[in-house]
Amino acid sequence: MTINGTEYPVQGGSCFLLRPGDRVLASQDPEDRVRVIYVHFSILSPTGEALPPGALELPPSCTHFEQGYELEQHLNGIIA
Repeated sequence: MTINGTEYPVQGGSCFLLRPGDRVLASQDPEDRVRVIYVHFSILSPTGEALPPGALELPPSCTHFEQGYELEQHLNGIIA
């Protein structure tokens, strides 16, 4: 997967944070498909207003979780 010109390996435990305006190029082997789970969200101030870009420090574009169950727990917390 390439995000804004930077190439990242896609493997078990990979988590990608894509921001509005990111240039993304990705492909997968049709014989070895990956599972894609996506969540769309907006970050709001305590008063409910949208925060301006750069107002909050976000994680990097790619984070790798060594333990797959750790990532699964985070995702379950988001969708629960």
